[in-house]
Amino acid sequence: PYIRDYRLLKEKKYTVIDGVVVTFYDEDDGAEPPTTHRTPIVKDLKTDKLIRIDTDQDVESEGHYLIYLLPHTNISVAEKKPEEVKRL
Repeated sequence: PYIRDYRLLKEKKYTVIDGVVVTFYDEDDGAEPPTTHRTPIVKDLKTDKLIRIDTDQDVESEGHYLIYLLPHTNISVAEKKPEEVKRL
């Protein structure tokens, strides 16, 4: 899967998702002492599909992000969308 994603990355054909972090998947690595790895679950706002992404960035629960995703490995970069200004 890494080779296929590398080709997509070179061709700038990665997936862009407009989504919201809805929850986190907590996974224990089984080492001593135990370490928990939190993986964000993102809801794609266009398709309502839930996607588990692999990122080393800190993302906020219910935060709105543009997710740049390599589809075969789910490695991604999250860019926080600016808050929309409400007009009176």
